[in-house]
Amino acid sequence: GFIVTRLNFPTMVATAAWLPLAFWLAHLVTEKGGLHRTLALGIVLAAQFLAGHVQLWYYTLWFIGGYVLFCTFTGPKGRIRAWTYVLGALILGVSLAAVQFLPTLEFALNSQRKGGTGWDFAMTYSLWPWKLLALLMPDFFGSPAQGNYWGYANYWEDCGYIGVLPLILALTAFYRLSRRTPAQFAPTGRFLALTVPVSLLLALGKNTPVYPFIFRYVPGFDLFQAPARFLYLYTFAMAILGGMGLDLLIWLPPSPALLRRLGAVAVGVLTAAVALRVLPLGIRSTFTPASFSFALLFAGSVFCLRLQTPHRRPLALLLTLADLLAFGAGFNPFVEPAFYHQPTDTAFLLSRMDGSPFRIYTFKPEEYHIKYERFFRFDTFGPEDVSFWMGLRESQIPQLNMIEGLDHAGVFDPLTVGRYKDLLDAVERAPLSQALRLLGMLNVRYLISARAIPGFEPAAQRAGYLIYENDYFLPRAYVVSAVQRVADAETALAMVTSTTFDPAREAVIQADRPLHPRMHSPPRYAIHRLQYLPNGVRIKIAVEGHSYLVLSQTWYPGWQAYVDGKPTPLLRANYTLTAVELIPGVHDVFLCYSPLSFK
Repeated sequence: GFIVTRLNFPTMVATAAWLPLAFWLAHLVTEKGGLHRTLALGIVLAAQFLAGHVQLWYYTLWFIGGYVLFCTFTGPKGRIRAWTYVLGALILGVSLAAVQFLPTLEFALNSQRKGGTGWDFAMTYSLWPWKLLALLMPDFFGSPAQGNYWGYANYWEDCGYIGVLPLILALTAFYRLSRRTPAQFAPTGRFLALTVPVSLLLALGKNTPVYPFIFRYVPGFDLFQAPARFLYLYTFAMAILGGMGLDLLIWLPPSPALLRRLGAVAVGVLTAAVALRVLPLGIRSTFTPASFSFALLFAGSVFCLRLQTPHRRPLALLLTLADLLAFGAGFNPFVEPAFYHQPTDTAFLLSRMDGSPFRIYTFKPEEYHIKYERFFRFDTFGPEDVSFWMGLRESQIPQLNMIEGLDHAGVFDPLTVGRYKDLLDAVERAPLSQALRLLGMLNVRYLISARAIPGFEPAAQRAGYLIYENDYFLPRAYVVSAVQRVADAETALAMVTSTTFDPAREAVIQADRPLHPRMHSPPRYAIHRLQYLPNGVRIKIAVEGHSYLVLSQTWYPGWQAYVDGKPTPLLRANYTLTAVELIPGVHDVFLCYSPLSFK
């Protein structure tokens, strides 16, 4: 369930896919050591990091480290050498992935999560305790695939379903591992058996004191959201335990008395499910089919356990396959490829309005309404009709705008440059006129909304969306002669978001050196060329007086500025933008991104 319900989250699936191989190699390194196994584990850890989801990669490291620690304390002497091999593999993995690891670290240190995420954000998508029932009956609270989900938050963050028979076999392994066990199962099986309750406790997040303690005191955990993603480790551990349970039944078959008791339980569960279906109890409509499906699968599982060994394995495979296929059907609906190729009316209109670069924007409440109340509802996946989803395309919300080459000032990424996020938060809090002035500073010329913005007259309407023009719009690159120097970020943000600040006339520069004296006359200038390159921007500009070129582009480490081929300081303007100081004359300004972290 953790994988199937997340196929539309490719980085999570691609990262999770490496866990079995990483754990197997860690097991071999712990058992046998060897440089070749260390090399293999390092390569896998690098590949898993490069798959793109740091949170699951980080959980994998703790999982493997916990396994080595467990084996060190419970195994024979000499296993401490496993730490050398595993730490060597980790160093190798980080080194092989350094081309992405170091820029990611740099980004994290400049992002909104630099000091850790906020409590409310981090605890979002804690496993709903009632959802533990869904480990047995995944659709007990409905399913978006059936259009009837009514549980807490969304379906997929809390989904840890592995199938009824695998669950029973895993519980069998739990029981056998607590007693006399074959040596080949003991250490790994007991560690996995310990992983199951620990991962469930952590997945519960804010609903127990365990995860909040770790969030506060263990480095790294405060960077991530959604504790329910610890079901990643739960589902893996339970799947392996289920396989062990099937093998342990060969070593020690279930007794006839146990099978009779399980048969009686199966009959009782089936009877209860039929009663739920027949009697007018006035319960939720999702309870009955979920209970009935569980009853049938439980009865089939008991029948499978009663079979002799040669027949048990193929039936177990078929029963599990049928169970998981029936469960996963409908979770990944498709839309025709035409959805991505058809032009939209809103983009056609915007592309005809002006040839100079501009950005669009959607206020956050409106973006939320478009996403989660109209199209990406948690209770249903919606129709597969292209015309319905074209309504989403017409909204041009981030990052759909990129399909048609429009620039959007909004962001839909887990990491955002921290200062830019601060400024967008200030936009959302500000009165409309002040918000428009700040958006104008960000080169926002048009706003798109599905609902009317009070006190604001739309310039046009297309495909059910209102398009507003921002009178405070500033070009992508412009010149000011008046500047105010500040020494710290807090002062810069306060000045930029004040009602007296006019970005068209002045700039707030954060610098630790004196700047050219403030000038009161408006600058006279002409931009002859503004050219975007793959890793840079080139501007041909003529200015009459000493002035500052402000580019509506986020300041970020690694950007370098050249004026007429000579290096010049790249200034941080208006809290988050970039600026270059110019003297009178005609200049060729070149800004290029050449980060040391990548090199």
